[in-house]
Amino acid sequence: MLFKNEADTPNDGMHINTAALYNAVVNLILDAVLNAAVNPGEICAVCVSGHGNGLYIIGEHGILPYAYSSMYVESQKYVPDTKDTFPFTIQTAWSGQPLSIISLLKSEEPTVFSKIRKVLFCKDIIKYILTGRICTDYTDASAAGMLNYKTGRYDTELLKLYGLENNSDILPELCRSTEIIGGVSGKIAKRTGLLPETPVIGGLFDVNSCMLGAGVIKPDKYCIISGTWGINSVVVENPTESDKITQCCNFCFPDKFMCIDSAPTSCTNLEWFLKKVMRDITCDEADNIVEQQPINQVLFYFPYIYKPMDMNISGGFRGITFEHDYRDLMRAVFEGIVFDHAYRIEKLKSIGIVYDSAVLTGGAANSKVLCQMFADCMGINIYTTTQPQTGTLGSAIAGAVAVGIYPDIDTAAENMVKIKNCYQPSSDQKLRQKFEIFKKHLKAQQYEV
Repeated sequence: MLFKNEADTPNDGMHINTAALYNAVVNLILDAVLNAAVNPGEICAVCVSGHGNGLYIIGEHGILPYAYSSMYVESQKYVPDTKDTFPFTIQTAWSGQPLSIISLLKSEEPTVFSKIRKVLFCKDIIKYILTGRICTDYTDASAAGMLNYKTGRYDTELLKLYGLENNSDILPELCRSTEIIGGVSGKIAKRTGLLPETPVIGGLFDVNSCMLGAGVIKPDKYCIISGTWGINSVVVENPTESDKITQCCNFCFPDKFMCIDSAPTSCTNLEWFLKKVMRDITCDEADNIVEQQPINQVLFYFPYIYKPMDMNISGGFRGITFEHDYRDLMRAVFEGIVFDHAYRIEKLKSIGIVYDSAVLTGGAANSKVLCQMFADCMGINIYTTTQPQTGTLGSAIAGAVAVGIYPDIDTAAENMVKIKNCYQPSSDQKLRQKFEIFKKHLKAQQYEV
């Protein structure tokens, strides 16, 4: 459900106002408790997940006034060469990762760096607000390139690549996703309506949480998360050491990993187009426009208004002429979002991960038009779930295991995830044919930039 105080994360793209975030968190929890059809005493746990990467800082007197988002780009010159970090992390090194940002602070903002007591991720700040405990879980630390994938621990040699080998003390304690890390404090209980000492769990990196909530817990299908980022992920039994994809990291099971190919290339483009170009068009209206608009084989949109970490490319339209109007542009934006996801699914296929179906989640799953586009472009069945907020459901699955409602994550997911719709590929090949042209333009543009 939507709560009356629901709001975007208070940020300017690269920095997050943590005081505003604090207030948003407690107000949203209060709304959730007030609107829930249960007594606070029946709430058995508080379960958390949040965006990965970026940097949230705990100082001597609490949370520092602003945090760094995963879109942070100023630390680019402090990113080591991926060929050096890859043997430790099996993933691409990039500017939005915590170690890159810390390295920048140490070199260029020593006053801020000197205030750091511990660094955390988004969900961990919420845990800190609720309990006062400082810790993160393995899924977030692994996905952020902070752990040696072979040992599952912090590594001095990896830290040395960032100039941080003497600063391991600022890294947080590690915990399990389904571990109870503390209870809600009396102070926060008064502000939120939760009961004091309500258990709070370790939580998950949001990709893990969305995969759980989508029921993708085995190596048998793709999970496509089409939100701010375009994330395409799968569960694997063993670490995959391939530099063709953006990363391989810990899944929420202790003995499983997940492969991800992702970039900030998904529905953030539609949000930009509707807010800054169209201004008065809603998502539902955009859906209706695109549904009635035929495919134009000349006009393309490249969804790279935020530069991907694995491409030298910029965003924008290609092939636009005086004959095109806003409807053509709108459809091109929809297609561009789908095309980049399809491009990244093909990268997963290139390393031998080939499936005939995917579960789609994120904002795009609310659009029947986009769902069908995904199926038509990729030539696979696209499923959606009855719970649109799969990240929330994934957190609840982890929480249900933590407090003993279910014995394990497999059982919890099997009982809590329900499929809603299946979109099958149509026989019309026009969108697939246009995707093939998109890839040629994509390759050419990367050489041009």
